[in-house]
Amino acid sequence: MQNPYQLTQLAYDAGFRQTRNELITAVAAAIGESGGNERARGDNGESYGLWQIHVPSHPEYRSNPEQLFDPRVNATAAYKVYTGRGRSFEPFHAWSRASGPKKAFLTSAALVGVSAWEVAHPGAALGTVVRPATDKAKEEVTEAVKGGIPGLEGASDALERVRAWLTTPANLARLAAGVLGAAIIVAGAVVLILPTVKETIREVRPV
Repeated sequence: MQNPYQLTQLAYDAGFRQTRNELITAVAAAIGESGGNERARGDNGESYGLWQIHVPSHPEYRSNPEQLFDPRVNATAAYKVYTGRGRSFEPFHAWSRASGPKKAFLTSAALVGVSAWEVAHPGAALGTVVRPATDKAKEEVTEAVKGGIPGLEGASDALERVRAWLTTPANLARLAAGVLGAAIIVAGAVVLILPTVKETIREVRPV
C-alpha cells in the first residue's frame, strides 16, 4: 500500500510536475482509482495497479500486464495516458467522474501528501517555480514526514476504508444531509447572534 506522501513521490518522478495542481490531481486520481493499493485490479480484471491502467487500451502491456503492479511502472504508464490525452485526467474515471464529498475527500487526502512532500523537498521545482517550504508548513507537516502523526502513518488503510464508505450511495446521502444540517445550524446561529453583536458594537463605538 502506498500512502499519499509516497504517491506524491511516484507522481512527481513520473512527470506530473508542470504545476502543483497537476501533482495534487495525479495523487487524488491514484487514491480514487486504487486507494493506494499497488496490486489493485478492476474493470473485470482488465485494469491494473495504482492508477488502474486499462490493459486492453494499452497493448504495450498485454504481454506482461503484471508489470503494472510495480508502482513506478504504473506511474509512468499513468503519465503516458495523461499526456496522450492532451494532459487530461479524464481517463481516470474514479477522479474525473467523482463529485461532491467524494471529490473533496480525494483532493484533501492528496493535499496532505503533497504538502508533506513539499516540506521534505523544499527545492523541488513544479513547472518553472521552485517552492520553498514555509516555517508554518514545516511546523504542520514535518512530523508527518517522519511518520510521527497517526493520520499519515497507516494512511493507506484509512483511505481505502473511507473511499469504500464514500462509494456507497446511502452514505453519500447521509453525508450530504449532515453538511446541509450543519449549514442550517450555522446560519441560524448567525441570525440569532448578529443583533447582539451589532448592539455591542454600537455600545463600544467612540462618539
